[in-house]
Amino acid sequence: MAAGSRLEKWYWIAGIAAAIFAGFALFEHSDKGAGIIQSGENNTQIVGNQGTVILDPRAVADNEPVDIDGAWSRSQSTALALAALKRKVWDPKDFGDPPYLHKFVSEHSLVYKDHQSIVITFQTTPDDFECHACVPYLSFFEFEERHRGWKLINSDIGVVRAGGWGSFPPEDISVRVIGENIYGVFLKEGFTGQGVTVEDVSICAKMGDSFKEVLFLEIAEADPDGGGWSSAITPSPTTTGLYDLVVDRVQDDPRHILKWENGPERSKEDVADYEGNIRTHDVFKFDGNRYMRSDVFR
Repeated sequence: MAAGSRLEKWYWIAGIAAAIFAGFALFEHSDKGAGIIQSGENNTQIVGNQGTVILDPRAVADNEPVDIDGAWSRSQSTALALAALKRKVWDPKDFGDPPYLHKFVSEHSLVYKDHQSIVITFQTTPDDFECHACVPYLSFFEFEERHRGWKLINSDIGVVRAGGWGSFPPEDISVRVIGENIYGVFLKEGFTGQGVTVEDVSICAKMGDSFKEVLFLEIAEADPDGGGWSSAITPSPTTTGLYDLVVDRVQDDPRHILKWENGPERSKEDVADYEGNIRTHDVFKFDGNRYMRSDVFR
């Protein structure tokens, strides 16, 4: 009986040792398998050694809090913009004394490759700001569409001065996509000299932390006899950077020749040859600083 008891004792000890050995083997195997991507029941990818759920960045953005719940609301967007404009400390040394007037100018819908946004524009002037040389500040607010509504993603306040007589006409401003997640502000201006009306466009875009003019171009001429020409500017997507800008020019009246008349001399070379013959087609490429004609692009 004593011998049997000792044998049972050794069987019992051996069983415990086997269990411990199996436990270590299982632990070692589990540790070597750490980092393997596993699929749970909901098919969400999980990293085994961190327990980190890998989510689509766009889905994360869609779930962030929004500034406008649900459908687009101009009244809510302008309220947000006005609050930001009133918080800004304007410098009276180069702008005049307060109070300042903030006025809605325009609204523009943009379609990028992977999302949509809306830009609203405001002008800011001091009170009684109506002289010929009184040029307002322009501000731009971009709202991106999300799953739950609209989020204010860019507030660029007082970044451009344009216009005259204390205002900027809404019909003279447009906002268009000109690059990957970059929009351009197209500001038209015109003047009349020697009976010829000339129209120019200044295109501004955000480069780094500030807005700058990336192209100044004469886009139309008209004379009292019905002659003149006009332009269409079409952004053409590129693989990197800002898009190319394709400019096509047509005669307003086929009985007149396509000829340079009275534009500023600084604009002539981007529109016509030395003899004043208007080119019907040009492509402008961005060189990292400004747009250049493709035939002189470096």
